[in-house]
Formats: sequence, structure tokens, C-alpha cells
Amino acid sequence: MRHTYLFVLLTFVATSISTSCIKEKETQPMSCVLETANAVFTEASIEVTYTLEVSGDYQVASFYYYDETGKVIIENPTGHSSITVALTNQKLLKAGAEGSVKTGAMKVSYTAQTNTNLYTGSDQCVQTTQ
Repeated sequence: MRHTYLFVLLTFVATSISTSCIKEKETQPMSCVLETANAVFTEASIEVTYTLEVSGDYQVASFYYYDETGKVIIENPTGHSSITVALTNQKLLKAGAEGSVKTGAMKVSYTAQTNTNLYTGSDQCVQTTQ
């Protein structure tokens, strides 16, 4: 009886030690395809600020926004980006980005304000682990 008790106790201890050494599953990057909602301004001209914000463990393949000539794409941007452009003929406000986030966040946005209107749009991708 004593041997059985000792055997069960040793088996429990060995199992506890071996399971505590199991590696945690590594977090896989989450694919992010960001795109703000479109806005079309009605004023004669406007200044708009486009922003890319990133934090944590991320990779950004591209960031885009619209200026007077149309869609502008920045390949492999590094870190935060903030661009202010004046628009008159091109009336579309829109931004986007593609990349991945392992742990952290990626966000694109635009802001433009006139005397009578405020235009904003944003999209984000967030992944956290505990």
C-alpha cells in the first residue's frame, strides 16, 4: 500500500514538472488591410492630415492617401507618418494601409476641418496577448 501511494505521488510530481516546461504557443501575425470610409468635401479647398500610427510588433507593407494628383502609395513606411496636403480639384478623402501585427496596433486616419465641417475617418487593427 505504501509503495502504491509513493508511486502515485512520484507520478504526479513528474507529470507536474514536465507540463510546466511546455512552451507557450507563439502568437502568429494577424494580417491587416485597413481602409478608412470615403468622404467627399464640398468646399472649394481644404487641408487634410493623413496619419499612420503603429505600436508593438508590426510590419507595414504600404500606406496610402489621396493628394491633388490622386492616390499616393508609400511602400514599406517605417514608424509613424503624418502628411498634410491641400486639396482643391481632388475631392476624395481616404487613407489605407496593409501589413501585419503580431502584438500591438496599426491605425490609419484622416482629419480635415473647415469653418463649417469636420471630416474624419479611421480604421485600425489590434492584436493583444495575455
